[in-house]
Amino acid sequence: YDGVIVLRRYSRPLLSQIKGNSRNIVYTGLNPIGDPYDQVVCDGYAAAKAAVRYLHLLGHGGIGYLGEKTEEVRYSGYYDAMQEFRLPLRREYIIETEQSMQGGYLAGKKILTAIPASSEAVATRPTAIFCANDSTAVGALKAFQENGVQVPKEISVISIDNTDICQLSSPMLTSIHIPKEDLGKISVKTLMDRIEGGHTLPMKIEIPFTLVVRESCARLEL
Repeated sequence: YDGVIVLRRYSRPLLSQIKGNSRNIVYTGLNPIGDPYDQVVCDGYAAAKAAVRYLHLLGHGGIGYLGEKTEEVRYSGYYDAMQEFRLPLRREYIIETEQSMQGGYLAGKKILTAIPASSEAVATRPTAIFCANDSTAVGALKAFQENGVQVPKEISVISIDNTDICQLSSPMLTSIHIPKEDLGKISVKTLMDRIEGGHTLPMKIEIPFTLVVRESCARLEL
């Protein structure tokens, strides 16, 4: 191949295989890589920390996480932000799941049933959830609605991506906007520049994210 763009996370064996067929490789996604390749990234670690920070500013302390954990900077950002703000990291609030609607739905049900049934169950339930992406969040919203849990009155939900589905969910989803179109365009331009000899050293281009506030988060009322 003249060049290859690698999207999202990758495995080293796959990257080695690609490298054997093309010297010109650009990685783009939320999980920066340490290898000497061109990268066009939006920092998923910082985006996750921004999501937790927003929930913390709304007064939430019991903040859960739904998503993947292994080699996932969004989980690392959540974990480190919780520690920085000195918030409790409760095992039952962290549900590892596939980052999809089905994964979010199953994890949403699990995080509700992880709390022992008692008169204090509502009080000990997390008051906010950070989901690794929009699909996971929409699945969780469905699980909460089926179990009579009101969002955001009882649980606030925030995610990362800001895809079109955020405006179609009920309530509309607060999300960290990842400029995927810009990531794609700049990745192609970077790859073309390398193929044409415009640069030879590895480049890392970072695109900023933004918080888009909608209806799924509310200030915690004590």
